[in-house]
Amino acid sequence: MNNEKIAAVLNDLLHITNDRIAGFERVEGKVWESYSDMKGEYEHMISESKIMKNELINMISEKGGKPDDSASAAGAIHRAWIDLKNSLPVGNKEQSTLENVIYGEKIAVSAY
Repeated sequence: MNNEKIAAVLNDLLHITNDRIAGFERVEGKVWESYSDMKGEYEHMISESKIMKNELINMISEKGGKPDDSASAAGAIHRAWIDLKNSLPVGNKEQSTLENVIYGEKIAVSAY
C-alpha cells in the first residue's frame, strides 16, 4: 500500500475518532445523576480519544498526507438521531443515551 492510500485510511480513522469525541461531548453531563459510577471511565475514554486523534494526525503527516480533522456525515446523522430520540418525552433518556454511546463504540471498534 502506498503512502497516499495509507494516509486515506488514517484519515478515515481520524473521522471516526472525531465522531467519538463529538459523541462524548454530546453526552457530557446528561447521565451522571443516574450513572455517576461511570464518569471516571467516560473521562478516560475522552482522554484516550484525544490522544488517538493526535497520533493519527501525526501519522497522516508522516505519510505526506493532509489530515482532514473533521467528523463524518454518518457520525453527524447518528448524533442528530440521538438528539431527536432524547427530545421525545418517552423512555429513559439516560439509558438510551448510554445505549447509543455503546452502539457508536461498537461501530468504531469494527472500523479499527
